Amino acid sequence: MNLSGGTEIGGAMLSVFPGLKLKPTTVGVPCPGIVLDVLDDAGNSIQNKKGYLVVKLPWPGMTRGLLNDDKRYLETYWSRFDNIWFHGDYVLVDSDGLWFMHGRVDDIINISGHRLSTAEIEQCVISHPKISDAASVSVPDEIYGEAIIIFIVLETQFKNENLEAEVNQYIINKIGKVAKPKNVFTLTDLPKTKTGKILRRILKSKLLHEPLGDLSALENPQVLDEIPTLG
Repeated sequence: MNLSGGTEIGGAMLSVFPGLKLKPTTVGVPCPGIVLDVLDDAGNSIQNKKGYLVVKLPWPGMTRGLLNDDKRYLETYWSRFDNIWFHGDYVLVDSDGLWFMHGRVDDIINISGHRLSTAEIEQCVISHPKISDAASVSVPDEIYGEAIIIFIVLETQFKNENLEAEVNQYIINKIGKVAKPKNVFTLTDLPKTKTGKILRRILKSKLLHEPLGDLSALENPQVLDEIPTLG
């Protein structure tokens, strides 16, 4: 049984409840009295697509500031959308109203001064009709500072296709040349926890031939053998 919340909002805001029909990895539904939504980049409410978790109405448990740093508080939580709390999680609500967590939006990749979030890149890649899931990480680059590496999982009917060139062009068309990945690797699955969160640190560590660290949360260790190491 899963739930999701945060210290800055006073505890749990998404949870499962007795009698609720669940699906694997769901964090349930909004807790009573908490008004949540999922917004796209334009601030539109969306369903069955990944977007940004927001709180539309405040309640007493939410923090009212950061110690000696009001500017950071306002920039972090209130600057993304007008008068709406931006929590920083990347989520999806399905047609049954169940919520699913897909990581944080504050994983930033800096390419020659251009800041791109992994969430933005992944949202673009996942919108490709042949791709069912995706993850992006950064690696050091001598020219640009950082470079993007993308991992994709293909829809079953396209599992034998090589989509690297197609994905590159798709990203360029959607985001711009600055977001063109250095490499696109295809996996049968992404390394995830039992709650469905993608373990990007494992992808990056394996790429860079670094220690993988604690793997106790990894639900599908068999995928480790598929992750390449950069030369």
